Amino acid sequence: MLEMLHAIIVKFPVQAVDEQVETIFLPLVLRLVNEDSNQLRAMVGSILKVFIGKLGQRSLQRVLSFCLSWLKNDKQQLWRAASQVWEFFYY
Repeated sequence: MLEMLHAIIVKFPVQAVDEQVETIFLPLVLRLVNEDSNQLRAMVGSILKVFIGKLGQRSLQRVLSFCLSWLKNDKQQLWRAASQVWEFFYY
């Protein structure tokens, strides 16, 4: 399933990926923070990195707004999710 999602992100045009930003992004973040397997967590991270790199400006702003809202929340689990996603913007 993760391989298929990676292929979709890579092969589909930016507009198609942008239209599904929340449908793709949020489940990947949930998987990233809740996955026990280091191997699968690394795979999800690499998919998120490709996904973020493929997004258009408007969708990228949407993803950043999610991260910022999570950082402003009182729940530490959301801080963890935001910080894990944030690193993909810089690496």
